[in-house]
Amino acid sequence: MAMNPMKLLKLKDRYKLFKKDHPKLIAFGGVAANGSLVEGAKVDIKITTPEGKAIATDFELTANDVETIKLLKDIKG
Repeated sequence: MAMNPMKLLKLKDRYKLFKKDHPKLIAFGGVAANGSLVEGAKVDIKITTPEGKAIATDFELTANDVETIKLLKDIKG
């Protein structure tokens, strides 16, 4: 599977915009990635629409998840 370099550059630009718009989430992710994202950790996600409708899910991190997180951290540099 080949990666499209132009799409990677666009993703980089979008990440910068997301980081600017949501600094608390980026800071939270940084803290979580430094020790909390370990095998067996539980992740809860909830989204509430402007109308008040909520959806939620949770899952437990596996060894594969932790390895993927490590790879993503390495890409970031």
